Amino acid sequence: MTVVFLSSLGASLAKDLSSMSGEDLANPADYFVDQLFRSDRPIAERPDQATRAEARLILAAALRQPTMESPDKAYLGNLVSARTGINQADGAARVDQAVAAERQAIDATRKAVAHSLYWLVVALLIGAFSASCAAIVGGRRRDLGWV
Repeated sequence: MTVVFLSSLGASLAKDLSSMSGEDLANPADYFVDQLFRSDRPIAERPDQATRAEARLILAAALRQPTMESPDKAYLGNLVSARTGINQADGAARVDQAVAAERQAIDATRKAVAHSLYWLVVALLIGAFSASCAAIVGGRRRDLGWV
């Protein structure tokens, strides 16, 4: 039963981790390649898929760091303002909100995983205690016989 539970937990965690990385983040060097070709004037007419992929790479790189780097934040704010038609200050505010929300979601996930692992340890300890009690009862039955 424990093996089934642990294997399903491991498979679930691996699936979640693989879905978080996404297809566009398969190569960590993509972020640095995108950084090479950035311009000061983001192109608003660029296809939506390419814009989203670039923003996804920038956000993924920002979440790996304790704080978002200033050039990334400025570029992403400019990109948001160019695509949405809002001013640059509002674009930067949207970037800050998105990064904060993503960090909060990651922290909530970490807490949930830690909480479930605590309960897993408690369950394993209860199982070990029950097994040792059953071994004592079984050993006494074998040695003394059941009258």
